[in-house]
Amino acid sequence: MKFKEFTITQKSSGRYEVVNAKGANVNGTDKVNLLTEAKLLKVSEKKAATEETAAAPQA
Repeated sequence: MKFKEFTITQKSSGRYEVVNAKGANVNGTDKVNLLTEAKLLKVSEKKAATEETAAAPQA
């Protein structure tokens, strides 16, 4: 997918590569934000551990 400011390509491994207009790779949260805007990635929020699971006895 080509956009004005960046290009998104899918690697053979299934992962996405995001390259900006200058040819540099985009990584980290910027990459995640761009992929979610392009609707290629769904971000799930981490669930906080409840007191019940944290207080459960370990076998």
